[in-house]
Amino acid sequence: MIQNKTKDPLGDGISKIQLIDMMGEDLSVVNDARASFEKVSDELTDRDKKLIHYLVKHDHMSPLRGTIFKFRVTAPLFICRQWWKHIIASVHAADQIGWNEKSYRYRAAEKGKFYVPKVFLSQSENNRQASGAPLSPEGWNRICEVLAVTSTGKGCCATFGHRPSCYASCF
Repeated sequence: MIQNKTKDPLGDGISKIQLIDMMGEDLSVVNDARASFEKVSDELTDRDKKLIHYLVKHDHMSPLRGTIFKFRVTAPLFICRQWWKHIIASVHAADQIGWNEKSYRYRAAEKGKFYVPKVFLSQSENNRQASGAPLSPEGWNRICEVLAVTSTGKGCCATFGHRPSCYASCF
């Protein structure tokens, strides 16, 4: 049974990771490893545990692919971006698909290096996968309140050079 404990890995009170579901267990790995011999175990033994350690130690990972973990994650965008980069690299390692880039985990972000839309759109009232009308002045103010904490203390719009002409209260 899954214990739905939520962890805050960054200790910031915002980030979260929670295991919400899984498929498979140690016995699943053992049975996948022995599939080519048409052997199946009904209960996990010490011998089976040694087999799992052997598989991992010798990079024989295909039997581990039959287990799936499903997480609910809340993290800053730069963490999600790094995570995605590592997923792409691990899935396509043989194809040499991947990239290197500056990590905002280690270096400060420079002004103007983030995409900020010129117009923020509201959520559609009748279609959860669509956008609605441009945000009202109150919506813009809320965005600026949320993003106002910056190292310069100027607020989001001034920091990122965002100047929506009709929402002067943002800066």
